[in-house]
Amino acid sequence: MSTVDRGALEAALRGLAGADEDGRIEALKALLGHAGRAGVETELLTAALPGVLADGSPRVRRLGLLLASRLLSEDELAPLARRFVADAEAAVRVEAVGLLGELARPDARGALAAALEDDDAEVRFEAACGMAALRHPAGMEILVEALDVAAWRFRALGSLALLEDSRALAPVQSLARRFFLSAFDRTQAMGVAARLGDGSAGAYLFERTRKRWSPDRAYALELLGELKLPGARERLLEVLADEKDKCRGAAARSLGRLRAEDAGERLQALLVDARQPEGLRL
Repeated sequence: MSTVDRGALEAALRGLAGADEDGRIEALKALLGHAGRAGVETELLTAALPGVLADGSPRVRRLGLLLASRLLSEDELAPLARRFVADAEAAVRVEAVGLLGELARPDARGALAAALEDDDAEVRFEAACGMAALRHPAGMEILVEALDVAAWRFRALGSLALLEDSRALAPVQSLARRFFLSAFDRTQAMGVAARLGDGSAGAYLFERTRKRWSPDRAYALELLGELKLPGARERLLEVLADEKDKCRGAAARSLGRLRAEDAGERLQALLVDARQPEGLRL
């Protein structure tokens, strides 16, 4: 670590002891920037965690949990996050429940289930996403309600896709039919509907791959392979064969997800072809 980096790190650590809440927040943000960098002594940051997590400011505690997620092992982080699911402040509970959801550990199920009954809507939403990551439908009603919240819609759809519960099909179809829905949200909703058995939704995705200038075209192409829709292989190869098509990279990724019998050979040929654009080879 350079002298400047060391000095900045030590200054941030000292800032955690300041009386000013905003100063402690800025110190934590600086430490988050150091976490995981080569040469940083992780032990110095880890030693500061107990004080940060005991701070009287919920903003500090929430950032402290984020710092912990970058420093601790999964086995250390899981019990810590479970403890903060009962924090007095909703903002801290949101962070703790979100971390448990990302870990997707079976031993988090009890804490996530309890958080489904939280007074705060965002905590309940994070808990529902976490339960979906465990393939448990307990929070499905919360996820369906979240389809009406623009900021939560993307994750709610993704979680409903994980559950693969046919009870979600009708509300997802209803969302997809909304007039003032963005093209990207509609395509994502159609992807979930197709996963849940709606054949017309699959046809919609194929149609979107033919809309050259639509912002959701690359996503629609990727969904063809992810969902392994009939006819996906032929459509993806068609896009890959058109050297003027700007979505060839999406088609290549989708072909890999499709796991078609000859997909590896096709992708390998593109990978070693030095004439191909670097982005496509990547």
